[in-house]
This record gives sequence, C-alpha cells and structure tokens, in this order.
Amino acid sequence: MYKPVIQAMKHAVQLCADVQKKAGFGGEKAPKDPVTVADYGSQAILNRAIDAHFPQDAIMAEERGQQFLTILNEEQQTRTLKRLQEILGIDVTKEDVVSWMDLGRETKATTHWAVDPIDGTRGFVKGLRYCVAVAHIESTQPTWGALACPEYPSEDGNGFLFVADQEGVYRTSLAETTTEKQPLQLAPAPKLSDARVVLSRNLQDFPRALIDQCLDAAGIPESSITYIDGHGKYASVACGDADIFLRFPKTADFQGHYIWDHAPGVALVRKAGGVISDITGGEVMFGEGNILNGNLGVIACHPDLHEQVLKITKQVIATSPSLQPLLERFGR
Repeated sequence: MYKPVIQAMKHAVQLCADVQKKAGFGGEKAPKDPVTVADYGSQAILNRAIDAHFPQDAIMAEERGQQFLTILNEEQQTRTLKRLQEILGIDVTKEDVVSWMDLGRETKATTHWAVDPIDGTRGFVKGLRYCVAVAHIESTQPTWGALACPEYPSEDGNGFLFVADQEGVYRTSLAETTTEKQPLQLAPAPKLSDARVVLSRNLQDFPRALIDQCLDAAGIPESSITYIDGHGKYASVACGDADIFLRFPKTADFQGHYIWDHAPGVALVRKAGGVISDITGGEVMFGEGNILNGNLGVIACHPDLHEQVLKITKQVIATSPSLQPLLERFGR
C-alpha cells in the first residue's frame, strides 16, 4: 500500500544527495529560514506519488509551489528540472513542479498526509543530518510514518529508512540493494540521571534556559546530550540510541507546531512502545489543519521515564513567567 511513497522518499533522498554536493543551491523564505532547490524537488516528487496513489487524501506539505519561481533563480530552477527528469525518467516543466508541490493542498478530507521534504534544512546546507519525513494521518493521529535519514550513522554509510506501519516499526538501509528489515524497540529505561537526551541543534530558536533547568533537575549532564537537526531525534528514541527527546516552544512568537515536524516521528516512537505528550502532559493531537491542536512542546521517551520528566517540566513551567501567556493562549 505504501510502497510507492517509500520509493518516492528514496528518490527524494537521491535528489537531496546530489544537491548537497553543490554550492549555491538555496535561498531564504524569511530571515533564518533557509530553503534549497532540494526542498522543492523533494516535495514535488513526494506529492506527485502520494496524489497518484491516494487522490482522495489531503496533503499538508511545508513548501508552496509559487516559491519555486520566486525564491530560486533561473539556474537553480533549471538544475532542479534536470535532476527531476533524470530521477523520474519523464519530461518535467516548471509548471509541473509548481503543480505537484501544491497537490492535495485544497482537498478536504479527514485522512491526510504530512510532508516535510527536508526536515532539518539548516543541517542539510551544512552537510549535517537531515530527514525526508512523511506521515499518513487518520482523524487526529498518524497511522503510518516514515523517515529517510541518509546521514544517520550506519555501518554501510548509507543511513536508514525508518518506518512505522500496521505490522510494527523497523529500519532498513537506504542502499538500493538492501531489503533486510531490522525491528526496532526502545532501549531499557535507565535511571533518569543516566538518560541519554537528544535536543535540537538550533537551540537559539528555543528557550535553552528552560531546557537546562529541566536537565539540571533530572541530574543529566551535558555529556549525555546529543544535538541533532530534524526528525532524527525521534528516530534516535525509537531505535534505542537515545532515551528522551525534549522540546520547549518558542516563547515570543510561538503560534503552534507544524504537523510535518512531528507526525512521522510520533508514529515511530509510539509504535516502538514510547510515550509522546506535550510538556504539560497533553496528548499530541493532529487535526485537519497544518498546526498541532493546542500542544506546547514535546516529550518523547520510555513509558517508565515519562512521569518523571513530565513532573520536572511542569515544575519549570510553573516558575517561568515567559511561558504564562502561552499557557493562557493555548488553554493550558
């Protein structure tokens, strides 16, 4: 059922790998918000495949088609078209790319897709970790999710494709010749102070002081923290490479978390047996729009650790004046 989407994700990774090798491949949608030709090419590939096999579903994707024409210069557009033609084996025009990127955007349906063509663009442009992330959402929860993580540490150097489906959760090498599926499970729960934590590499976007308060209260040292761009944080918890992923909301202009930044990873961690909530203990809910329904931050961890982590985040929230307006606005 989902094989065409998985193949599209592998095609998207092909394009991303090619683009990452070249300089001068991007621009900015807004200050500190980089976007690359790979974002547009990847989304075009993914949306085209999803719409072809699930035409009744809505698609919530990060980029918009018109940006391909307004943000990228002529040379970047031409390069994208050339690479798409090579990967897909068909003629591709600018109009095709714009159209494919917006497929499913206006569809009204309770079943929809969350698509992040490159999650962790800042890491991508630096040659660091990134993911191609896709989830299938029914009603308010993801029922299938996948992350293609080409820079995730692996023995063969090809990274991993992580998948959560009806049968379970597994990973497989992104190498084209590999089909072996490795079942995933959480690591056994350690003592909280011994827990391995994954945090966003872009902590300037988040209230680092609040996160530090949580880690200090838990007795977790800096040496137990790994900084990762994108969905790789969820993948790390799902496969047992980390024990806790913690994220606080931005405090100044926070309007909500985008579903494509979380749905695929949430599917993985839950299927692996983990617990996901926001930092107030609220259930993470994916509605029909592109924003999570009233959630603030994320806790993803082993069930035996969740209550301890949540107790600490609630204590930090209670003593943080900067978070009070958000709590009121989001009804927490």
